[in-house]
Amino acid sequence: MYAYVLGLSLLLTLPLYFVTRGAVFKNYKAVLRSMSLPVAVYLIWDIIATHFGHWLFDPAQTSHLRFAGIPIEEYFFFIIIPLCALVTYETVTQFNGDNFHIKGRTIFIGIALYTFVGAVVEMFFRSQRVAKLESPITPWYTFATFAVMFIFVLWVLNNKERKNVLLSGPSISTLGICLFFMIFVNGLLTQLSNPVVSYKANIGVRLYFDIPVEDFFYGTVLLAWILLRYQREKVRC
Repeated sequence: MYAYVLGLSLLLTLPLYFVTRGAVFKNYKAVLRSMSLPVAVYLIWDIIATHFGHWLFDPAQTSHLRFAGIPIEEYFFFIIIPLCALVTYETVTQFNGDNFHIKGRTIFIGIALYTFVGAVVEMFFRSQRVAKLESPITPWYTFATFAVMFIFVLWVLNNKERKNVLLSGPSISTLGICLFFMIFVNGLLTQLSNPVVSYKANIGVRLYFDIPVEDFFYGTVLLAWILLRYQREKVRC
């Protein structure tokens, strides 16, 4: 299942590659530099969390080929999903330019609506599925994601250039599109009826199709960090 989800992500993004005429891969140096550090940090986090049982991968739905305790699909996840985000970013800038802005009130309303709809969907569909929950442990994943999100926001707000880049129209639009598709990608991986990834070290709050709320912070920081680095590296390259 995990491999199919990654393949679906690539398939959905493929048309954008042709729309942008391969802009991302023309800037391959910027791509490599922007992804290298965030992906390395997240893989280390993933390996440690898996080792201590914060989350588990279903052997029946993942490859038997594993490195440092995590399946090969997880490594590809940290390559494919960021690439999809960068292709999306290039598409947004091609159609709208890179100087447009989105009002703060619009962003706030979007986040509130996204959260509200996610809670309603989860309440309606969760009751119709059989939950397969592991015995919970101390919610280290919750603590870690909230701490990382808090530190990341302070880091961005402490620098005018980073703040302007991340709150620009292209960045916000890209993150919004990625969060929309995250509903389906993560939903397929975390659905309680047949999870590819089972969580033990979280508080249990879920949105949409059984996606742990921590995953939204986890994924947003990863993609936002890469977008910040990509825009900087494009200028340098």
